[in-house]
Amino acid sequence: MPNRDWRHYAALGGLAALLGHGSLQAQQRPHETPKAQAAQAKKVQAPATTPALQKLEKPKAATQPAADTKSSNSSNPPKWVQAVGIWSTFAQAILSFFGLIGVVFTVLYARGAWIASAKSAKAAHDTLCDARKNDATQAERFTQQLETLRRRSDIAEAAAHSQLRAYVHLDRIDTHIRKDASGAVQSYDFTAVWKNYGATPARKLKASANFWIWHEAVLPPWFPFPDFPALFAPTGGEPSLLPPGKETFIGCGSIPVGIIGEVTKGWRRPFFWGSAAYEDVFGEKHITRFCWRANRFGMNHGDRHPSEVLFTYYQENNCADEDCEKADASRPAVPPHVAGQVRDEVGWLMWLQDEAPKTYERAPDGTPHHGEARDIFGVRYPPPEAG
Repeated sequence: MPNRDWRHYAALGGLAALLGHGSLQAQQRPHETPKAQAAQAKKVQAPATTPALQKLEKPKAATQPAADTKSSNSSNPPKWVQAVGIWSTFAQAILSFFGLIGVVFTVLYARGAWIASAKSAKAAHDTLCDARKNDATQAERFTQQLETLRRRSDIAEAAAHSQLRAYVHLDRIDTHIRKDASGAVQSYDFTAVWKNYGATPARKLKASANFWIWHEAVLPPWFPFPDFPALFAPTGGEPSLLPPGKETFIGCGSIPVGIIGEVTKGWRRPFFWGSAAYEDVFGEKHITRFCWRANRFGMNHGDRHPSEVLFTYYQENNCADEDCEKADASRPAVPPHVAGQVRDEVGWLMWLQDEAPKTYERAPDGTPHHGEARDIFGVRYPPPEAG
């Protein structure tokens, strides 16, 4: 039932209740008989009598019954008055009934209004909860979007760094054949050329290049590729700033013509290694290492000396940045009998000189003629007392 109907029934019920209450009050007045009214008036207007007046009123006492009889006859109303009273009572009962119905409908309407208010409050509460959930969802989504933007910004920044930063790598090893005034070959000089391949300068550059002729095709797995002192390994200029696209030259060493025959026969193998530590314009530090091996010396037809040297990457010490740290961590430890001899760069240089065989002529079994026992890397076994 619509709320409008509830209001109508409530109004009718209240009106019926008011009419019933008024008719009940009007009904109580006709039942007051004239006798009762006379008694009430007598109580109100009873005058004080004297003995003389009482004597005069005694003769009226005989006529009082007749008056009372006449008064009692006049107090009985006619039949039509009684019928009107009955119908009036019936009408009042009907009105009271409708008033009661109106009160019931008023209570029901109030209950319906209370239920509707409760539903409205629940709907408002649900709406508020949904709004809070939506706010939380929006906040989470906004947080995810910010995280996505942050990751994209980091990727873009890393891409910009990788595209603009400096990259210093070994470009080549130049070979210079030194001759005397008569044109005879005296030595082969080698120079390492570092180049900045990046788009921005390399700052605080510290580069090195080293050279040694080893008597085996491979170096010991624990060899740390040390930097020799400048006194024993000639070095070139070392600028603190290397612009993009520019080169810096560092001398490695020389092979005298007297032992070039041992190199061309494969009895000795030249190794070149070094590193370049620098800082890019973004403040990040980097390092690049290399190790090359001269595998073959090119010979012109009818020429006693090689005209070119061919280099290849060695299997170790070619890395950059974090790969170099991993290589250092995975490298085996230096044997104790070797670690006791090499305590600095000069010690490594003296150890390499001491490990060189006295002669490079080999017997058919491949062992040097001086007969010292060596391992597969050409390193002499420790003496018995060294264990």
